[in-house]
Amino acid sequence: FSASPDLDGGFIGGHVAGLWQFDQAVLGAVADLNYSSVDGAADLGLGDSAGAELKWFGSVDAKAGYAMDRVLVYGIGGIAFAGIEASRNGVADTRTEVGWTLGAGVDYALTDKFVVGAQYRYFDFRSEHFDIPDDRDQDVKLHTLGVNLSYKF
Repeated sequence: FSASPDLDGGFIGGHVAGLWQFDQAVLGAVADLNYSSVDGAADLGLGDSAGAELKWFGSVDAKAGYAMDRVLVYGIGGIAFAGIEASRNGVADTRTEVGWTLGAGVDYALTDKFVVGAQYRYFDFRSEHFDIPDDRDQDVKLHTLGVNLSYKF
């Protein structure tokens, strides 16, 4: 049997970054960690159900962009990590998965210290095999749209 739970929910987290500007080019590294309430379930029929929950996720990324006055347009990508729980009929197994992420965003400097931005990210945590209670492959892909508030030190 095959099931595709529709995952939805929200997340909140934090990030640290080291960015350097060379004329209008911006290069650097970013690490983020997020608490997640993204989950979903699918009815397999005959009282059988399967579910998935993304407990947390984060990434370590390279970031490159182009600065125009107070605006930065950028691309971002790197290695992603997540705590993924797969369940079937009330039996669950949680694992830390490794995958990749790629995205783009725009930041606007409100002041010399505060920056707001919006970012789209695609995460792919690949397929992993779970034994809960029967064999099951869990394939988690995630699209996120986030709003960021950053403070520059």
